[in-house]
Amino acid sequence: MGLGVGTVAVGDLVVVPLFAGAWRERLLLPAEGLFRLPEGSTEQFSMLGSNPPTAGLILGEYADLEPGDWIVQNAANSGVGRSLIALAKARGFQTINLARNESVFAELTASGADIVHLDNATAAEDVRKEIGDARVALAVDPVGGASAGRLLDLLSEGGSLVAYATATGQPMPVNELTLISKRATVRGFLAGHYDYDDIDAAIRQLERGGKVLLKVARS
Repeated sequence: MGLGVGTVAVGDLVVVPLFAGAWRERLLLPAEGLFRLPEGSTEQFSMLGSNPPTAGLILGEYADLEPGDWIVQNAANSGVGRSLIALAKARGFQTINLARNESVFAELTASGADIVHLDNATAAEDVRKEIGDARVALAVDPVGGASAGRLLDLLSEGGSLVAYATATGQPMPVNELTLISKRATVRGFLAGHYDYDDIDAAIRQLERGGKVLLKVARS
């Protein structure tokens, strides 16, 4: 611990900055880049290095967003989904959030979601009626299948659809006429963790589009 450091103390649990590299016994970092974590699950805390960065990179790298623009996502109650809601709110964007379970609607709204709708066959039509001609510049999909098609239907001209997982394992139905008329872009994003406790099962999970957690036991 360096002299004059008051933000963290010896023994505090902290998150190593993304891409800092943790395969070492010692790591020198500036104190201002660290903060003490509260009591809780270390497994859940470990996802702080995955879910918020995934949401932040997708928001910042794949569309020319302006304050007031709409972003639509499915699996809105996921870790990435909740992170995206918070980051979008902080940056002045509005979110359309599709979820498969109505029990999470109130919680998502309380966390800052602007629109929450059941991820069903009428979602795109219902939401478009609610927002009118407002610009939907970005769609975020970790589900695949028909749900991804609904996101594409909601995109405005020149918008981007970014897929970072495929929970259903189903192919994305892309209507070429919709793609052409909207001049839409479909891109992929990958941020995964590999589990050395059972690397074979971890790889199979990644191939299905899921997410696994790296656990390294100290000898």
